[in-house]
Amino acid sequence: MLTHKYIKNALIFFISLLVVLLIYISFRDVNEKYDNILQGITHDLRETSSDIRTTLNNSEIHLKLISNVLESHHDYDATDHRELENIVYFSDSNQFYADVTLGEKGSSLSGTGNFDTLDEAILDEVYGAAFLTPFFETAKENLQSIQWIYYVSQNNFINIHPRVAPSEYMFTPNTVTHDFFTEITPTSNPERSIVATKIYEDEAGAGMMVTLSKPIYHHNTFRGALAIDITLDELEEIVQLGTSTDSEYFLINQYGEIVATNKIDVKGGVVPITSYLDTLGIDESEFSVLRTILSTSSMTILSKK
Repeated sequence: MLTHKYIKNALIFFISLLVVLLIYISFRDVNEKYDNILQGITHDLRETSSDIRTTLNNSEIHLKLISNVLESHHDYDATDHRELENIVYFSDSNQFYADVTLGEKGSSLSGTGNFDTLDEAILDEVYGAAFLTPFFETAKENLQSIQWIYYVSQNNFINIHPRVAPSEYMFTPNTVTHDFFTEITPTSNPERSIVATKIYEDEAGAGMMVTLSKPIYHHNTFRGALAIDITLDELEEIVQLGTSTDSEYFLINQYGEIVATNKIDVKGGVVPITSYLDTLGIDESEFSVLRTILSTSSMTILSKK
């Protein structure tokens, strides 16, 4: 009887030990799997955030360098007009257009009014803006992710690279009503910092994009905006290439809009992160802020495991 009780207790002990061992093995496997997932997320974030930071920071650096050139050439002497060709005046819309021939690919310059009757001070600024074209070209070659780079003057003209036909795009009074311009005026941006816009549809037909914009001053007087456009396609490609795990990643701007993601299509329109979370029944607090990408444009990567 004692032997039977001993065997029974030993069996119970053995079974209990086996259960504990199985739990330990399962727990260890779960931990290893979690650690592998976490390592994958960490690697993805490092790669993705590095690529996006490089794209945005390099864009900002080029804006600063070109703005220095522009601000130092605002007193450009407009005595030699050879850099502009095919100057056309559209009387029905009171607009002018010209091809800027500086650089290998040139740019397009358009504005309000008749080019032949522009005020001398405005004409000097026009040629100063045209002088930027080779610098625009270099920036476009260095920054493969940008769609457009341009200078817009409060004197109602634009110089934009790459060149675009007048049938596709020209400056209109509506141009200076967009965020890239209104958000960098002295009233809106007394700090004169580079700002990022909300997502919008490109007027020239390049799709959904965001703009990094820098105010331009001359003798402490606001003159206009120097801007770089980056399409959502380009940013989303960076996020897609940089993420290999099953986690969801979202690049969010300071307005709470999804700029890029590796899981859902946001190119068809603006998708606020809160609206997307609502459709999934997820509280925003369940997302953790993982990395601030660029302080001037307040972009952040969020991750959902």
